[in-house]
Amino acid sequence: MVSGAWPPATSAGAPDGPAALPTRRLRDAIGDAAEPRSVWGSLSSWAVREKTATLALVLALGLPIAAGAVLGFREVQGGLLQLALLRRESVATLTARIVLERFARMTEVAESLATRVRMRELVAEGRWEEAMAILASHDANGLYERMFLADPEGVLHSDHPPLPGVRGESFAHRDWYRGVTQRGQAYVSEIYERQAEPRIAVLAVTSPVRHFGSGELVGILVLQVAADSLAAWAREVDLGEEAGVWIVDPAGTVVAAAGALELEAETVARLRAAGTGAERMVPAAGGEEQLAAHAAVGALGWSVISQQPLRAALAPHRATLNLLIAAWVMLIAATLLVATWAARERERWRTSSRKLSEVNQELSAFTYSVSHDLRAPLRAIDGFARMIRDDSGPRLDAEAQRRLGVILSNVELMEKLIEGLLVLSRAGRQALEWTRVDMQELVRETLTALSQSTDVSTVELRVHPLPPATGDRALLRQLLFNLVSNAVKFSRGRTPAVVEVSAHDEAGSVVYSVSDNGVGFDMEDANRLFRVFERLHSRSEFEGAGVGLAIVERIVRRHGGRVWVDARPDQGATFHFTLGTRQVA
Repeated sequence: MVSGAWPPATSAGAPDGPAALPTRRLRDAIGDAAEPRSVWGSLSSWAVREKTATLALVLALGLPIAAGAVLGFREVQGGLLQLALLRRESVATLTARIVLERFARMTEVAESLATRVRMRELVAEGRWEEAMAILASHDANGLYERMFLADPEGVLHSDHPPLPGVRGESFAHRDWYRGVTQRGQAYVSEIYERQAEPRIAVLAVTSPVRHFGSGELVGILVLQVAADSLAAWAREVDLGEEAGVWIVDPAGTVVAAAGALELEAETVARLRAAGTGAERMVPAAGGEEQLAAHAAVGALGWSVISQQPLRAALAPHRATLNLLIAAWVMLIAATLLVATWAARERERWRTSSRKLSEVNQELSAFTYSVSHDLRAPLRAIDGFARMIRDDSGPRLDAEAQRRLGVILSNVELMEKLIEGLLVLSRAGRQALEWTRVDMQELVRETLTALSQSTDVSTVELRVHPLPPATGDRALLRQLLFNLVSNAVKFSRGRTPAVVEVSAHDEAGSVVYSVSDNGVGFDMEDANRLFRVFERLHSRSEFEGAGVGLAIVERIVRRHGGRVWVDARPDQGATFHFTLGTRQVA
């Protein structure tokens, strides 16, 4: 409750200040209305009317709000469930990308080794040991554990490191042999048990070896990878609490697992049949409900399944749901209290309209004061506040309207904070798609997007020639948008307001800069700029959630660069950043 929410009493002899409570004003209203007529004589009929009117108003206001609270809770819970499903799908997709990248790298290595000119000549001449000696000099770098050469009929002639009992054996029955001979190109096999000791589960990445002149198939190069290696790949991803990830080969066999959960065969079949996506499911053997997702590993026929108990997936959001429930209960209770008081006062003292109106205004001020203190960070609160504004707008004075605006602005701020944190999280976790980026074009796109949400008509935007960069285009656009919008915001009010985007070479690296002639700041505070929620100016001066520059710092850091700032109070600021170097084909 806000101090001073109740107006001071104005009746003769009444003290000023907080002592003039609504109950005293109500007693004054009762006394004034009761003097000219006999209220007590009609007490019975008044009581009936009072109860009827009170019940009608309570039902009219309470039932819609209660129904809205239930629907809002279900909507929020559904939204959190969708976020949890999206998280499962993201884990499966990210793991699938890692597996696909490793398979692609091994395929490239196999093709590179199989096309060495001298090795192909030796294979064509049947000099298998000399050919293997050339291949064995290649550094596997942990990609594979063993390699061997087989003839076009699938007979193994040479291997490294050598294992007993396999040379001279035909492996034409293996999936890898059928795949490479039928396709005529590199092939990733299903999982199988190796014939040589130790008899471990492996998969094979194969490539045909062709005659240098005629192109005829003269041999097959096979790289073997232990199934345990795939489990290590899956563990590179943050799975989540009590979650598991499984890698499945084209035959539907679970090759590797990461996490403590057990996966049912029925779950594998169901998810593979459904295709890429996420869903809720109850295990066939019973138990608690699960969130499960499936993602394909390119077009290789392999796939990744990610699963987590629904309870564990929603656990981080329990506090938010509990806060919402508490807020809704308090809001409904406050609304019913106001409705009860208003009905009683209106039915009991109709002849005291002026004082009754003042009491209703005081009660409304109390309601909005309570609502202001319930700063719940979700859209349901915004919906209830807007209902009060729309239904009771004509009866609200300027102060009540102001307080209602405070509620809405705080809800909006909370939504901005949550959205900022989500963007910050994505900027730190999503896989980078490296490409060559035209920074000049990217700045033009950024200015176009900014002009749709911000008035830039009074800002002089100067864009100097910018060299191209290498990085993730979407994240670099977010970086430029945050810096340019920041510069526009803090140069607001200058005549003229100038924002410049430029670049220069410094010690062999390209330094991009965004500068403004705005309010600037003391460089002693510069180390606070890139922290989440840190602000050097109050929200009353400049809007914002305090997350934008933290996002900038994280994007730059992920690109292997650095970001820094030069500024002086009342003379503007210049943000500089580099992006590191990376070769892109």
